[in-house]
Amino acid sequence: MADSEQSQLIDEFCKVTGTDASRARMYLEANGWDSDQRARESLDERNAENVADSLRRARARSDQQMSNRVNSQAETNVSEDDRGMMTEICNFCQALYWRNEL
Repeated sequence: MADSEQSQLIDEFCKVTGTDASRARMYLEANGWDSDQRARESLDERNAENVADSLRRARARSDQQMSNRVNSQAETNVSEDDRGMMTEICNFCQALYWRNEL
C-alpha cells in the first residue's frame, strides 16, 4: 500500500475514532490496514468505556443521594429524650438502669 493511501486511511481513522495519528497507524498496521474493522473495534471499546464510566458516575450519585437521605432522616427523626440519671442497680449483675426501664 502506498504511503499516500496509508496517510489517507490514518486521517480517516482519526476523524472517525477521535484518536491520534500514531495510535491510528498502530491500529491499522495491526489489522492489515483494514480501517473499517479497526474503527468498529475502536468505537466498540470507546462505547464500552463510556457505558462503564456512566454506570460508575450513576452509582456514585446514587450512593451520595442515599447517604444524604440517611443523614437527613437521622437528623430530623430523632427527638431529644432525657430519662435522667441511671440510679437503679441490677441485683444480678450490678449494672445501672433507669427506674422505669424494666
